[in-house]
Amino acid sequence: MTNPLYGRSKPRHLPEGDLGVSDSAFGQDAIGDQPASASLTAEESAHEEARRAIEKEFIQQPRRINASEWNELLLSASPMQRVGRGRTESFKLQEMVFGNISVILCRDEWRFWRLQDHVSLSHGQVLALCRGCQS
Repeated sequence: MTNPLYGRSKPRHLPEGDLGVSDSAFGQDAIGDQPASASLTAEESAHEEARRAIEKEFIQQPRRINASEWNELLLSASPMQRVGRGRTESFKLQEMVFGNISVILCRDEWRFWRLQDHVSLSHGQVLALCRGCQS
């Protein structure tokens, strides 16, 4: 039998599909009507679910810090995504705590906050979280 990837016959001593590469022209071995990658979706979704569960453990609610802690954190790590609007500003530190969880610093007038949350949060979302904890 001619292998479409190599254009030559398979060695006789190897069984079908045992060349370490796929036998199909598209690089997938079919199992029934589904490609082999379809069986990985359950495993991948379980992995993604476990990652999200672990990330939740690293998320911390906003807590008030003083100005010296604010300055110390800004000097100790490289800030990114600085947003300043009026009397508010927020920074995200480049070093991720876990996955997409980063330390976020927020200033609302003269109140300073530190939290750990997803790096994708916008300045408005960070500010809303911090203002929600003021009560």
